[in-house]
Parts: sequence; C-alpha cells; structure tokens
Amino acid sequence: MKEAPPSIVVDANCFRYYIGEIVGEVRATYFDAFSHIFNACPIACDDEGLIRSEYVGNGRFAEYAEEEFSRLLLEDKIHLFTFVRQPTVKKFLRLCGIPKADARLVEFSVSIKNRHILSEDIDLYEPSQKNCSAIQRKKYIFQRKGSVCGEIRRKLDIYVFPCSVLSDFI
Repeated sequence: MKEAPPSIVVDANCFRYYIGEIVGEVRATYFDAFSHIFNACPIACDDEGLIRSEYVGNGRFAEYAEEEFSRLLLEDKIHLFTFVRQPTVKKFLRLCGIPKADARLVEFSVSIKNRHILSEDIDLYEPSQKNCSAIQRKKYIFQRKGSVCGEIRRKLDIYVFPCSVLSDFI
C-alpha cells in the first residue's frame, strides 16, 4: 500500500452513495472504498459544518447520514480542520467554472494542505459538460480526462479522483 496521505477530502455525492449502499439503496463499491479510506487515513471536514451539511443534506437518508457522520467523528475516522478562506484560489476556481459548493472542497483542501479529493462530480472534472451524456460523463470522471481536474492538479497540486482509482492514491 502507498504511504497514506494525512487526510482525504470526500465530496458529498460519494458520502451519500456510501450511505445509500449501507442502507441497501445503492449497489456499488462505495462501502469498500470507504473501508479502504478508513484504514488508511481520516476524512477531512471543516469545523464550521459546511461539508457536514452537504453530506447530510435533506434527502431520504439524512437522519442516517447524520448518525453515521457522528459515529465516524467519534471513531476518529473524520477529522475537523479550520477552514481558512483562500480568495486567490476561490477566484481561480470560479474562472474554471466550478460551482460554489464544489469549489469550496478545493479551497478547503488548499487551506489544510490536503492533496487528495475523492469525487465523482462532473463539476470537478469538466463543469462545461454538466449536461453531457452518461457515457461521456463517465469518460471524464473515470478516466480523469477533464480539463479542470488537470488544472487543479497542475496549479494547486491536488489530485481529484473517483472511487475506482482510490487505491492508486492511498
């Protein structure tokens, strides 16, 4: 196994898919991916609760997501960090076309010197293709071909990647 990063930032979609898999709503590999993460490093969240509120949301499993988040926090699988705003980074991300909520993950990662973001959100790969076909979307995400994830890697030294290649990074 590779040397574990100090922590990893996980987007809300991946966390919700993980919850969906636990409750039997989704059949995928998110549980395995999260087990791998929990064995390697903690998930990083801000101490203001911004990421937590994204994770929990207000969907069908919000109550379970809140319970799971609290459990993971108590078990030291989630660590809270102070989010120091990065205006220059925020401007760069807006110019890339990344929506505010998704840009916040990258800005937070810069703030805590995190180099890994687990995401399957097209906005962190190629936001201009938000309305593309499902096949095209998978290509951008699972082959990490989007121009934005490349710019994030080049300019900020942060790797954005999907669950399918998690073991390449941690």
